[in-house]
Amino acid sequence: TLRARKSIHIVGFHFANWKVIKSLINASLRGVRVKILGDYSRPFSYIMEEYGIETKTESVNTSLMTLILDNRDIYFISNNSIIHVENESMASDLIGLFSEETSKPTNPMTNTLFILSVFILTSILILREWRR
Repeated sequence: TLRARKSIHIVGFHFANWKVIKSLINASLRGVRVKILGDYSRPFSYIMEEYGIETKTESVNTSLMTLILDNRDIYFISNNSIIHVENESMASDLIGLFSEETSKPTNPMTNTLFILSVFILTSILILREWRR
């Protein structure tokens, strides 16, 4: 169970997996502080910030980040990804999520609805920026 005042730091992760994005959003909505560091597009950052997820759109040296976080548990999910999680049970959940087969979603309708909602939110945010 996720509890408030815990945090997740994501470094250099390529967000192609909708299940991961959804799990991070759910964690943020439950009160977990989620922070993403990396080189991301503005629409992606706007979407994450709408859900209370802090993003830094800048290039990040992951080896340097490892040194900064050297007093904490660091979980390597792939060669390009470092996920640092203070909450041990959340770390286990994320590792399980990454290790499961994600080529076919368990419920295609859920996948479609999630992608559609992200598209709509992105469009709204782009229009909002365009009007400024």
